[in-house]
Amino acid sequence: MSAPPGEAARVFGAPWRIERFASIDSTNTEAKRRAFAGELDPVWLSADVQTLGRGRLGRGWSSPVGNLSATALFPLGASVATAPLVCFAAGVALFDAAVGCGVDPAAMQLKWPNDLMTGGAKLGGILIETGSVQAGLWVAAGFGVNIVEAPQIEGRIVARLTDLPGGAGVTRDALLSRLDLRFRAEVASLLADSFEPLRGKWMTRGPSLGTRLAVNVGSETVTGDFAGLGGDGALLLDSADGRREVRTGDVSVLG
Repeated sequence: MSAPPGEAARVFGAPWRIERFASIDSTNTEAKRRAFAGELDPVWLSADVQTLGRGRLGRGWSSPVGNLSATALFPLGASVATAPLVCFAAGVALFDAAVGCGVDPAAMQLKWPNDLMTGGAKLGGILIETGSVQAGLWVAAGFGVNIVEAPQIEGRIVARLTDLPGGAGVTRDALLSRLDLRFRAEVASLLADSFEPLRGKWMTRGPSLGTRLAVNVGSETVTGDFAGLGGDGALLLDSADGRREVRTGDVSVLG
């Protein structure tokens, strides 16, 4: 799984350069354009405003000034099977970056697979896109975080970091600086140590074991008790029909 030590040190050992845009269609889309052109040097692409911001499953994402809209583009140096696990590194890193900015960790929780939550309200989301070019496997890890505004999302409750205990002073630039540090560390650890340590970190920041969940999987809704993460990042759910392994779907916390 791991990249050669010298390559890992080159990619993850120093802060990544930040390129800032006043306005752009989507930081993830820009990352993909660069990746397809063979530009894989690690970089953060950060925008004041996105005109065509994207979330998972093709959903739109509103990006007002003051919120975080940023994508990390970097070469992964690992097998294709590792790429989906970067989502969990991103979630842990975002949680810890917010804590590093002063937010009370008890006010936040990670939701499988890619959301930062407070209670039942969404604070931010993560969009991981990957691909392969001649230069190797690349990852575009997009982060959208409500800091000063919480734009409405149909069918969702939303919140912002500045309303949480300890969050009044959080700024976009401070959060991105912390995120760069934590994300590089978590991905480097994933490559060096496999998924197990990261799975443990995610579990301490996610729902408690036994939390009642509902998961929309295509046209089916599966309900059950949260039983952890599988070795490949699958959501483990103890349902009336036995244990289920869910690899894609929208999760809601019941009760």
